[in-house]
This record gives sequence, C-alpha cells and structure tokens, in this order.
Amino acid sequence: MRVSAIKVAAVGLGLATCLAAPVAIAGYVYSLPVTVYSGSSGEFWGTFSGARYSSDDNQQIGCYVTYSTGSPYTYCWADNAADTYASCGTTDPNVAALLGRLNDSAYLYVAYNSSGCTEIEVGNSSIYIH
Repeated sequence: MRVSAIKVAAVGLGLATCLAAPVAIAGYVYSLPVTVYSGSSGEFWGTFSGARYSSDDNQQIGCYVTYSTGSPYTYCWADNAADTYASCGTTDPNVAALLGRLNDSAYLYVAYNSSGCTEIEVGNSSIYIH
C-alpha cells in the first residue's frame, strides 16, 4: 500500500485545523451559591439557579418592587446556606426599572448600608440557567 505525499499533507492540514480551532463548551452552567456579608453595611450576591438548586433549604435571593401612590419601593434580600440573612430597600425608580430584567437566568449583586441599597447589579446569561 502506497500513501501519497498529498494524502499525508491533507490529513496533517486537517488535524492542524482542528487543533487550532477555538474550543466551545456547549451547555456550560455556572450555578453560583448565595453569598452574604451582613451587618450595618454589607453585600450579597448569587444566581437564582444557585439558590434554587442548592443542596440546603436556606438559600434564596431576590427582589420585588411595589408601587404605592405612584412611587416604587424596591426590596432585595438574600439568605445563604448558613442561614445568614441580609436585606435592603430603595425608592430609586431606576432600580425598579432595572429589576424588571430579572428572570430565572439572573445573577444578582446588592450592596447596602444603614440607609438602604446602595448598589444593585443584574446580569442575565444562559450560563446561569440550571
């Protein structure tokens, strides 16, 4: 059996192309547990899927918005695996609009002090869906 130089080169080129191509990870899931640093000022964060599918019965994280006399009030909370709880609220209408983007693929970060929520970040990504 004779192998031509062209066939060897073609196979080599094919292997080199496959090895040099970027690797894609389909279906990657990042299930971040709920983390809470509580006190008169603190922060908490986590993914909704991390809380929902945690192995303990304590983890939860979320926010809700209510409207009374036309003004929004936003309340956010988190409870970690050790049952450490933190929460805060704000009347900032921009925060209320931001929280409308929360869904089951959400990451939530909240910082607070004794006056209420000082920073809220929301991220949605397919990697947060469990």
